[in-house]
Amino acid sequence: MQKWPDVLGAKEQARGPATQVRAASPARLRRQTAPPSSFGLAQGTVTCGLTGKKQILATNFLGLNSSSQIETIVGQVTLDGKGNISGTETFSIDFSNSKVSVTGTYTQKSDCLGTAQITPKGSSPMNFNTVEVNGGKELLLIETDSGTFLSGTAQE
Repeated sequence: MQKWPDVLGAKEQARGPATQVRAASPARLRRQTAPPSSFGLAQGTVTCGLTGKKQILATNFLGLNSSSQIETIVGQVTLDGKGNISGTETFSIDFSNSKVSVTGTYTQKSDCLGTAQITPKGSSPMNFNTVEVNGGKELLLIETDSGTFLSGTAQE
């Protein structure tokens, strides 16, 4: 866990509200470490392992569908280790909820990057790019269908 720098100093902070605090000098600010501009998950030694291993994953997605409606998806899917997906998801689209079964397929390359196609019963397929992280316990997904903005995770 990163500790954010104390740019004002304990003496200035003890004086009271921010309106009474003097700004730190430019030299002092330059000595501080800037906060990270992005995030990531440490991988260490990675062995990708979706192929040949059955996994049951909890899913969580949020974004906009191709009709620019807010879409949230949560549920549980099974990856059978042979490239097939099955499960049940609850879709909340523009504040209307429905629970449906899903099927699909997935692939994974040796660099942990892959694809997934998930088809909710009665709907069109959703296509994703994926990356396996967290020692094979999590997938990061982003939908690649035109006009969508949906991303999420699938975790053991």
